[in-house]
Amino acid sequence: MQFCKATTFLASAAFLLYRVDSVGASALLRGVQHEQDVHGRILEQTTINETPAVFLVAIVDDSNNGSKQTFNLMLADNTIYEMEDIDEDWKNNEGKSWKSGSVVDVPQGVEFLNNGKVKMNGQKPKINNGAANDGNGNGNNGNNGQGNKKDKTALFGRHLKARTEEQQRNVDLLHRHLYSTTQGNKKVVAVRVSATDATYSNTEDHLRSKVFGKNANGSSSGDVFNLSSGYEQCSYGKLTFSPKETSTHGSITINNGVVTINVAIAATGVADGTVRNAVTSKIEQLLGSTSMTDVADYWMYCLPPGTSGSWIAYAYINHWNSVYNNEWCNYPSGQMHEIGHNLDFAHSGEGTETYADQSGMMGYSYSDDEGPVMCFNAAKSWQAGWYGSNGLYGDKTVVMTFEDICFSGRLAGIAEYGTTSNKVLVKIVNPSGSGADIFVAFNAKKGINSGTLEAGNQVTVVQVGEGGGASYSESKLLSKLSAGGSYINSNFGGKQLTVQAESISVVAGFEYYANVKIYFGSSCTAAPPTPAPIPSPPPTQIPTNVSPSGPQTAIYDPTLKAPKCSFGSSCDSGTLLNGRGTIANGNEPNQPNTLNSCVDGNNGSYHGDESIDKIVVSRASGGVGDLTVGELVTITATVWCWSTGTSDYIDFYYANDATNPVWNQIGLRQTCPGGGLQTVTASYTLPQGAIQAVRVNLMYGSNTPTAAKCVSGSYDDVDDLVITVKPNIPGTPTSPPTNVPTALPTALPTSKAPQTPPPTPAPSLPPTSAPTSVPTKNPTAFPTNPPPTPLPTNAPTKLPTKAPTPIPTPVPTAPPTSPPTAPPNAPPTPAPSAPPTPFPTNGNTAQPQSAVFDTEYGAPRCVNTGSQCDSVGLLNGRGTIANGMEPNPSNTNKKGNTCVDGNNGSYHVDESIDQITVTAGDIVSGTPVPSGGFIVEGGRAYVTVKVWCWSTGASDTADIYLANDASNPNYALLASIVCPGGGAQTLRYAFDVGQGTNQSIRVNFRYQGSQSTCSSGGYDDHDDLIFTVKGSGVSTPSPTPFPTLPPTPMPTNVSPSGPQTAIYDPTLKAPKCSFGSSCDSGTLLNGRGTIANGNEPNQPNTLNSCVDGNNGSYHGDESIDKIVVSRASGGVGDLTVGELVTITATVWCWSTGTSDYIDFYYANDATNPVWNQIGLRQTCPGGGLQTVTASYTLPQGAIQAVRVNLMYGSNTPTAAKCVSGSYDDVDDLVITVKPNPALQGAAAAPPSSSKKDDVQGAIIDEGKDFEEDKKKKELMVMNESTVKPKLNNGNGSGNGNNGNGVGNGGSNGNKASGKTKGLF
Repeated sequence: MQFCKATTFLASAAFLLYRVDSVGASALLRGVQHEQDVHGRILEQTTINETPAVFLVAIVDDSNNGSKQTFNLMLADNTIYEMEDIDEDWKNNEGKSWKSGSVVDVPQGVEFLNNGKVKMNGQKPKINNGAANDGNGNGNNGNNGQGNKKDKTALFGRHLKARTEEQQRNVDLLHRHLYSTTQGNKKVVAVRVSATDATYSNTEDHLRSKVFGKNANGSSSGDVFNLSSGYEQCSYGKLTFSPKETSTHGSITINNGVVTINVAIAATGVADGTVRNAVTSKIEQLLGSTSMTDVADYWMYCLPPGTSGSWIAYAYINHWNSVYNNEWCNYPSGQMHEIGHNLDFAHSGEGTETYADQSGMMGYSYSDDEGPVMCFNAAKSWQAGWYGSNGLYGDKTVVMTFEDICFSGRLAGIAEYGTTSNKVLVKIVNPSGSGADIFVAFNAKKGINSGTLEAGNQVTVVQVGEGGGASYSESKLLSKLSAGGSYINSNFGGKQLTVQAESISVVAGFEYYANVKIYFGSSCTAAPPTPAPIPSPPPTQIPTNVSPSGPQTAIYDPTLKAPKCSFGSSCDSGTLLNGRGTIANGNEPNQPNTLNSCVDGNNGSYHGDESIDKIVVSRASGGVGDLTVGELVTITATVWCWSTGTSDYIDFYYANDATNPVWNQIGLRQTCPGGGLQTVTASYTLPQGAIQAVRVNLMYGSNTPTAAKCVSGSYDDVDDLVITVKPNIPGTPTSPPTNVPTALPTALPTSKAPQTPPPTPAPSLPPTSAPTSVPTKNPTAFPTNPPPTPLPTNAPTKLPTKAPTPIPTPVPTAPPTSPPTAPPNAPPTPAPSAPPTPFPTNGNTAQPQSAVFDTEYGAPRCVNTGSQCDSVGLLNGRGTIANGMEPNPSNTNKKGNTCVDGNNGSYHVDESIDQITVTAGDIVSGTPVPSGGFIVEGGRAYVTVKVWCWSTGASDTADIYLANDASNPNYALLASIVCPGGGAQTLRYAFDVGQGTNQSIRVNFRYQGSQSTCSSGGYDDHDDLIFTVKGSGVSTPSPTPFPTLPPTPMPTNVSPSGPQTAIYDPTLKAPKCSFGSSCDSGTLLNGRGTIANGNEPNQPNTLNSCVDGNNGSYHGDESIDKIVVSRASGGVGDLTVGELVTITATVWCWSTGTSDYIDFYYANDATNPVWNQIGLRQTCPGGGLQTVTASYTLPQGAIQAVRVNLMYGSNTPTAAKCVSGSYDDVDDLVITVKPNPALQGAAAAPPSSSKKDDVQGAIIDEGKDFEEDKKKKELMVMNESTVKPKLNNGNGSGNGNNGNGVGNGGSNGNKASGKTKGLF
């Protein structure tokens, strides 16, 4: 394999500029005089000032003369000239700071020569300060102009006296193009060039295959690695290069991304610049009035062989043109390298060599048809932004400054960005502020990066010259670290910086990672910077362009804890959901099979009582194409219904992010159509999201689910199914290629085991001096499940003719580890005023509502009244734009004036409305304050609109309208709000709710233009949300009415709400959260002590320095991985004195878990902790990763703490509540608690002694007694009726196993000097 420098190259040899006779020079160059010079020396000469051009930077590489940087000017006809005889001071100073792609003015007297140069005669260009110099493309000059067509003869329309809206948009499009983004779907034309004496050596079909992997009809050609697939997989679908669709423009017909251009010159021995400009002129002639950049985003020229020089390929920085020497048009590394220059990527070097960094695509290029399969180095990866906040799987990067002192954590490779919970990139900001920042990554040689040719499976340290990695700057590979290696820079911006690769794990079938320490000074002594929390990782996703098609059968995913399918036309759970919980003869595999650990009821027997047996999600249209965003799908649930089925109910839900599910109900609750085996269906449109999920709840009695959409009746079943959804990219076929690439990286499976190192084999291979035999007194095996409570042989007769009185909704015994992101289902406690009057518990409490697409209205609609109406994912996107097709476009009310969305641009680069919410409440001093009550006639409400704004946002406006009758809408303007900035923005406006029970909000989001309910711009989006309003005659209890302000606030009224992620507190020596609705330790507790592969950060993470045991290995033996404290009621209000909270501990239990025990404690003063045990000691519910919970009422105290002790064997803790076994883990989490004004001056009620009932086991809160009393009354009524309740063998009957004696028949074994764990 040959490798060469694929450079940005301009030949220095003379070339003849060819022009088409029918187009005069004066028309091509405004203000440029054409001379018929018989000597052919001066082709054109400027005669007036400020002739516009585009300034371009190129890197010239010559095998004899080395590399140099050149400055160039592109004229209105897209021909390009290299500047010579330029002002030397400008060239060496100011010129180096100019951005390639800037519009400039060419001074008078400059000569454009027929040798491809422009002679500046000692002058310099200057930045064009004409119209559109305000940065937003808004012209400032002259009078109102006429016409709607862009004038190609005036460079990009910049010097028009005035611009129409369309002309202004054309200027803006130029700026968008020249400042290239690394997001979106880009259209490409590959030009096959034919000269009079030579032609590019391959056919159009061959060229199309090598660049796009496609045939002329759009099917797969079988070429696996190319420009299209390379960028798509490296960016995880955020940047795609697609062939320009078959179309005719002027006299040019493009055939699925490829066109042949014949030029009337010879190529052999001629400078490549001569041939290039001849090609450009011919294309311009054939296009007529159409601009090249209106046709496609990028043009690749494949020149014939034989041009002069030894050049390979080149491209212009931040531009649309790249040029290749014959066969180099076929090689993916050359393609990705040159297009990288178009994207503003500079070279990647090492030592003194500009191209020597072979870890990524911006170093050398290679004459390899199918490789090397790799992406970009750390600096270019940062610049691309594919793994940060705009990435498909969220921000997995860290920014470290000198103030942070130290970072200590685990880095995964970019090949596992889609699945890892670890970071993939660290940026270290130069303390000098120069922008010469350093980037650290683990260059895992795996998957999409399996072909990296340097620093494979090493930690790389890369530095840029300037710009902080955000713009064009050459990078240098400073160091490649193996395990144990260090890089020390004694003068990094005046400070000493150390990067250490402490350990590296490369184990087949598991995540590759490196444990890294980065610190300023002499040691890593302070806390690492804690970025925003990251959702749990989804399983690995293979590139969307090679996804398998046809029906898929799910595989259990141990990370998501539910069955999951890869891409396909349908997803079938198979036998993975068959049964329910641990019912007799129907133990459900891997139960409960829910993303947030809802618990199934265990009463009854298989196919005598309720169970969900199967879930299938399929395309409503049929066919073999993959499930795709924007498609209608059908969920089919196969269920077993008791008796006649009339007492059993089914709810369907979807979540567009399975890693952080927010459940949205699909349609209304359904009743079983009959008894026995039945199928029930529901349909919905797939929203945006790569890894989605559906949920089915099967209930005996019409129960109310929790906020997490769990039901907990003893005969209820809850099951989830995870599906992989293909993004909707225009031009991408939903059917798969005919030949699925065979060379995909093997490290991209459709499902995988938890991404941890292989556990220490237990118990067959214990470490050090384990006994060779097991004591005979031990039982031979642990039962995998406790034996079910025997059912009576003659079960009570069930008379379904009358449904039993509904049982009160129980409090869930195992709330999710993360609070739901959906709005709270109960009003938060206001602060600092006294709590509002409690809502009655008779079902009249306002609940937030999620909209469902209503086919009658053609828009999202909330049918029921509530405290909020949320469009959720139903509006996300716009029309059919690239990567962001809106579900059910255009989502405007069919009973009024429907609007058509504009389809220009791409998702989250250009304008879109993503979500609309209407909430009962008001906006006070700029802050939204929800009331918690119903949206009611005569009350106050506010609308929240989440939009994506282009550029700075200054050109984008949202017109918000209200119609009081959605059935006959007459829209009244509420407000017109200009975007406050670019990117994701949230706009709000409060209003008085008028008369009408069925009202509608319309948002008209427009680029420029004027107020309208239905504007028609190509970038405009229009969406409606229909919501139900409660009549004013209904008495609705509500908190303090708005807009009355609360009394003088206490300092705590400005505390942040919502979930909080802890930061290590070096004073308390444990993770700590500020005010919030929950406190999550994140990764700060993950591991234990100094165990192999699981060194706990800042261990031991305890207030009084308990010491962890250091025996065993990570995820082979015990460890506490995470602690979360959350409000039991959910919602976004802060943790408050007197509230019931739940502690959720994520732990790793050894073997079957029966030898491991957990204690929970709280202390109301973290600065002087006195530990109080919460409930009784618990046993691990199973082996491996488990969640264990305990609840208590928050006592008085501003800075409180919780503690979790995980023990091997039932050890007795010390007085300080430490345990000291060699496999034990002790971790604390500090929480900030808001005072409760209602309890000021009185102690909050302490937890009562444990009570037991058949709804939720141990009840700690005295306030729950009324639930038990209510249940007794209902049971009395049921006993008097002819209906017999179902036998409940739930939690209340099985609590006798707590404590030290599990009752499994013998000793659990002891840990000796080596390790003996239970049974072998």
